[in-house]
Formats: sequence, C-alpha cells, structure tokens
Amino acid sequence: MTAIATGLTPAPSTADDPSSTAVRLRRYLGAACLPGVFVLMILGTLVVDPLDDSASSTTMFEQAAGHLGTIQVLAWLELLCAPVGVAGLLAVVGAVRRRGAGWANAVGVLAVLTAVGQVAISLNHLVLVGLAKADMSAAQRVDALDSFHHVGGPMPVLFFLSALAYPLAGVAASRAGLVPKAVLVPSLLFFLTVFLPDSEIGQYVPLVVGVVLGGWIGRGLLARR
Repeated sequence: MTAIATGLTPAPSTADDPSSTAVRLRRYLGAACLPGVFVLMILGTLVVDPLDDSASSTTMFEQAAGHLGTIQVLAWLELLCAPVGVAGLLAVVGAVRRRGAGWANAVGVLAVLTAVGQVAISLNHLVLVGLAKADMSAAQRVDALDSFHHVGGPMPVLFFLSALAYPLAGVAASRAGLVPKAVLVPSLLFFLTVFLPDSEIGQYVPLVVGVVLGGWIGRGLLARR
C-alpha cells in the first residue's frame, strides 16, 4: 500500500538473483551435497560397516564385538548423511518450485522423511554400542535392543523412501529444464537397484548410481540461469 501511495517501486529481492553471493553459495553447496551423500554412504559401507542390519539382535551384538569404535564412526557418518541429503534435495526443490510446484513439494516431503529414517538408523547403531558397553548380561542387551526396535517401529524403513526421493528429483529437474531427459535413465536405475538382494557387490550398485544421478542434477543446478 505504501508503494502505491508514494509511487515508489519496492527494491527487487535478491533471494533468487543468480548473481548474488548467497544464491551461488546455496547452489554450490546443494550441488555438492547431491552426490556427496552417496559418497558418505559408500565410505561408511566400504570402510566402517561390520554389521548386517537385517540380522537378529543377538547376531548384531556378536558382529559388533571388537568393532564398537568402528560402529560409532559409522553412526556419525550416517547421522551426517541426513542433513547432507536434505540440503541436496531441497536445493532441487528451490530450483524447480516455480516450474513444477507439485513435483517440488513431493521431493521436499520425501527428503525430510528419508532424513528421519537415516537418523533412526544412526541411533540404532549408537544404542547398539551403548548397550554393548553397558554392565548387562547378553540376554538383557538383546531384550533392550529388541525393545528399542519395537518402540521405533518402522522409522528406519523411511530411509528407503530415498528410492523415490532421488528419482523424483531427477524427474523434477528434467521437467524444469535443468537437465536433459536422459537423466531419467539413472533415475530409474537408482529406483530399481535400491531393491537388489543384499550382497557384497550389490549393496554398492545403487550408491554408485546415486553418485552419477546426484552429480548430474548438481551440474544442472550450477548451470541454471
């Protein structure tokens, strides 16, 4: 109302000005986080993951014996993946929201839910280490970890929503013109390979595809005008 009454035009916002330092910094960080989250996962799986998370609580304690420090490092890497993953996906949301609000909203919601699942997985490993160090009998440790899993319910499963979050980010970026439609190939591959049977090699396949997909979308973010 003040602008109309005085005949003045409000100064343009720099929030979306591609030449502003803040916008450039957000783009670079977002572009780095998109493949970076998968690099962190590869590092955790390759270097410091001695556990079979699908095993029983009894087996997990047996596998953890002698590796508690390693599992702590794994848990912190997993916890770091949550904000890194959200930052990358929300960078896509910010880039496409004016050219596909529905797709942007879907990616944003899935990004948050995936991060909750990632945090739950990290907490599971921290609790495992804490119980392994506690002055308790083996049966008490197993009962306590089983109770924690029961209370947490399906929270860790939310992590597998990444199978939708990153492919949808690829679709949204393609629809917005940030990347060519060929990005749909690694998007589909990522969705399919997440559900491969767990094996020594198979566990790395979706992560490598994720690096390619995230890097491709990140390059599109940097090239955005």
